[in-house]
Amino acid sequence: MANCCSLTLANTGFGCTPIMEVVEKFIEVSYFAADGSINGIDVTDTFNLAYFTALVNAADDEQRWYPLPFVKNMVDERADSDFETYDDKTKLERMVGIRSVKCIIVPFGQNSGSVSPQMVGKFNDKKCKVSGFYGITKSKQLVGEMITDNILSPIRIDNGSISAKLVKTGSGAVNQKIDLAFDWHIDVQDERLRTIESDEMSTDVSLLTGLLDVTAAYTAISQTSFKATLKTQYGSVLNPVLVEGLLAGDMSLYNITDSASVAISSIVESPDGTYKINYASQTVADVLRLTISKDGYDFTAVTAAHITVA
Repeated sequence: MANCCSLTLANTGFGCTPIMEVVEKFIEVSYFAADGSINGIDVTDTFNLAYFTALVNAADDEQRWYPLPFVKNMVDERADSDFETYDDKTKLERMVGIRSVKCIIVPFGQNSGSVSPQMVGKFNDKKCKVSGFYGITKSKQLVGEMITDNILSPIRIDNGSISAKLVKTGSGAVNQKIDLAFDWHIDVQDERLRTIESDEMSTDVSLLTGLLDVTAAYTAISQTSFKATLKTQYGSVLNPVLVEGLLAGDMSLYNITDSASVAISSIVESPDGTYKINYASQTVADVLRLTISKDGYDFTAVTAAHITVA
């Protein structure tokens, strides 16, 4: 309920304001930055592909953008407020109604591969976070909440309300899909919702995709080389989706034991997704660390998996 002690009547003149279209995609962002402030983007920035690519690939996970798959059958409605009614039939609003979202994710077009059990797990893991969503509408508007002047923040969600359910083919569905539902946080105010229009950005933000988590299996380890097979969480058990096409410039090697960089002389990819990495001779039992950097991937688990020279 509004604090009536500090409010006066509001001016009611109006100007032409874009209508928010139906949301077809969400981008998750940590609601709070490392310093405790609410995250957001400065609306005076230049919104081009490089700007958004940097956000998706940000090293700081509290600044990173996490684009989610496209959604269909979008329902975003606010429930009726809860009122206290007095004997004389007057009312006082006790609690504003919660705005809730229901939608589905289907495996068509750019969503190919998005309805996996792994994706269901990623959604349900969000219960443990404090995050918000930007919306991307069918007309490619970017929707957020203007809490601070000139800063468009993500719309905070009630993370505990998130429910993602895998609907398998044959259980009432022609195609496998994910049912997704969540509530916006009780502090979200409809009057603070704002859009950045598609013609105010020089790129289509709906085409942004999230990073792929990558793990490494190290084999054939010697003093001068080892093999690294780089795989994602997706694909089948025996044929996972691999990370292909990396170059020597994407990798660096470090000897943890000696606290020294190790020069990579060459890498050879064979078969696809498996890299033989050659380097100057290292001492047996020394521990090495491989670091890889490439847009579109998160190699944190690769860096954490050390290699012991044999």
